[in-house]
Amino acid sequence: SENNPNGFNVEVLVNNNAILDSLQKGIVYGLENSEYMKERLATKRDGFRQLIEKVKTEISKLDSTKNSISNNTQHAASYILDISGINTQMIALNEKLLNYQEQLKFMNAVQVLHPFEKFHKPEKPKLIKSVALGMIAGFALGYIIAVFLSIQKKIRRRRN
Repeated sequence: SENNPNGFNVEVLVNNNAILDSLQKGIVYGLENSEYMKERLATKRDGFRQLIEKVKTEISKLDSTKNSISNNTQHAASYILDISGINTQMIALNEKLLNYQEQLKFMNAVQVLHPFEKFHKPEKPKLIKSVALGMIAGFALGYIIAVFLSIQKKIRRRRN
């Protein structure tokens, strides 16, 4: 595809539009169930699970730090603390967590961005057009070969 170096287009010519859905499912199934894609997808999922666990751990640490600071400020008034930075970091980490969870949930080996289009009149090779073009090409090729052989025969006669 133009924007995605990992993407590609599939174009098919069929006589019967009814097979397009099953053809698309078959192509997707074949791509998703290759050993390479299974391993790659498993590796990617494991990576996202690890990221999710790390973010959860960091959120837990920030939360305990915030609670610790809140408890200490009630007992000692000798220092000034701004815990808004912790809140900002917690919000950012929660956004990351939600993003990672969403990516993990919707992770697929293959994504069909645009399904096969079903035209009212299926596109198919035109038999008459193909036969006519084949006859013209055959006639032209035969004529060229006949002219070449004729010239070659005349050259041989002149030499003798």
